[in-house]
This record gives sequence, C-alpha cells and structure tokens, in this order.
Amino acid sequence: MKDWKESNINMQKEAINVLGTCCKNCDDVPKKAYYVYAPFLCDKIGDVKMATMVKEVCMSIAEFVTAKYVGALVMKNALSTKSVGNIKESCVVLSTLVDEFGAASMHLKNVIDFASNSANHADKKVRDAAL
Repeated sequence: MKDWKESNINMQKEAINVLGTCCKNCDDVPKKAYYVYAPFLCDKIGDVKMATMVKEVCMSIAEFVTAKYVGALVMKNALSTKSVGNIKESCVVLSTLVDEFGAASMHLKNVIDFASNSANHADKKVRDAAL
C-alpha cells in the first residue's frame, strides 16, 4: 500500500483476517495470540464496519483458548472503554459465548456483575443488550 497507516481500515481488517486465518487453518492457537489481539478487537467491536468480523474471530478463537478466557478479556477491555457501541457489542459477544458454549464454560459471577453494571448504563441500547 502506498500510504500505510495503522488507522487504515483495510490494514485493520487484514489484521483481523490474520487471526481468523490462524483459527481456520491451524491445529492450535495459543492464548498469547488472543491476549495480544484482545485490546484491538475489543476496541473495534463496536465499529459498524468491523463488528461482524470481530465477533466471528472471537467465536473462532474461543474454540481454541476457551470461552472463559475470551469472555474474561472482553469484559476486562469493555469495562475500560467509554464507547457505548463497544459496551453494547461486548454484551452481545458474551451472550453468544454463553449460548454457544454453555453457562458452565464462563465465569458466571463476572458475567452477571458485568451485565448488572451494563444494565445500569445511561444508554438504552447498552441496557437492552445487557438484559
């Protein structure tokens, strides 16, 4: 690319695709890979252009590193953000993790605390997602 920038949307999409390709084609993906990606993914989870890709990668990586680990990092990064969209989509990802992997695969106390914290949010969209 002639103008390489970290803020370039195409570069960000390709960074997400790298992790997605690893999930599809590798026999094992280490927890460190998701740990490095987690702040970036949680920052972009509320972005309309990348939300679908981020959710798919989170579900794919959960098969390798456990839903508990993915959920913990999503909650950790969502609590530190101010973006309403990020908090709302983090609630959606946690709900999907519980639906697909079961409640026993998550830290239920942390999920309930996160949901109750989000249910008290000022924005209606976040409250609805938390429920």
